[in-house]
Amino acid sequence: MKRTTTLIFASLISLGLGCDVDACTGDQCNQTNTSDGTDGTDGTDGTDANESGSLAEAEAAKITAIGGVVRDATTLAALQGVLISTDPPTGSVITNANGEFVIDITSNPTLENFEGSNIRVNANKVGYTANFANLLVAKGQLAKSDILMTKAATEFNIEVTPQTIQFNDSDFFGEDIAQKSITVKLVNSPNVQNATVSVEVPVEAAVWLSATPTQATLDGSPKTIVVTIDRKKLGNGTRTSEIRFTAAGATELTTLQVSYTRTDAGGGDGTDAADGSDGSADATDAADATDGATDAADATDGATDAADATDGATDATDATDAQ
Repeated sequence: MKRTTTLIFASLISLGLGCDVDACTGDQCNQTNTSDGTDGTDGTDGTDANESGSLAEAEAAKITAIGGVVRDATTLAALQGVLISTDPPTGSVITNANGEFVIDITSNPTLENFEGSNIRVNANKVGYTANFANLLVAKGQLAKSDILMTKAATEFNIEVTPQTIQFNDSDFFGEDIAQKSITVKLVNSPNVQNATVSVEVPVEAAVWLSATPTQATLDGSPKTIVVTIDRKKLGNGTRTSEIRFTAAGATELTTLQVSYTRTDAGGGDGTDAADGSDGSADATDAADATDGATDAADATDGATDAADATDGATDATDATDAQ
């Protein structure tokens, strides 16, 4: 008979008869668990919370009480170790191995005047989003309601500031190395305290582009990443690449766009320092050719002079013969 009465009473409760049971709805259910990590062991009022007794015991005792079962919203499995507190405060209890909690109103002077009134029951557990239910206190009855808790999201995003950086010749101050800094931080991560992020430069760009450090632990503060360009092997033109930021749990790929436009590499393609030397050699060759032409002209003049001298000697001989 006792079991039949309990089942009938539970049915009435589920239909909203016998007591007013209002579970949270809509945005009310999405309260972030702001616990410091001690929820489930200590009460919100700073006192130690004890494990709750069972619902069956409370029903058998015919006491004025509020209670229920806390379950995982996805699997409906009972959750043990959930911290249960009330508003107005009554101290705290922790759900037992069956996910049950019971708060005795009869023996709590704080709530003796709340018969016929709603009491808010709060449920908090590390790793879950906090939830609550409103229960109507009814004299001599156990007002019950299940409270469903959703696992807290562990995803996050990585934010890079700025998202694009551009290098120009003026950034190098006549040197071959130039650097600029960016910051990275976690965003959209209410349930993630820190994450290890890898900073990756594409292999094809590694000859001229680098970033340090290559790995960073992100927490509540922005971290600085230094981007470096080495232009020793770069000629004139524009180079572009992207640096990737990846981490387990990140919901999307984050990238930093990097570009460098060089205009001061000099003649040629700028990638071969020998081009300047080749030019010098060519100038020398041109000078040699000029000298050769001059030498050839000199030789011709010499031959002409020699012929003139021979003609002169012949003329002198002819003159002697005539005498």
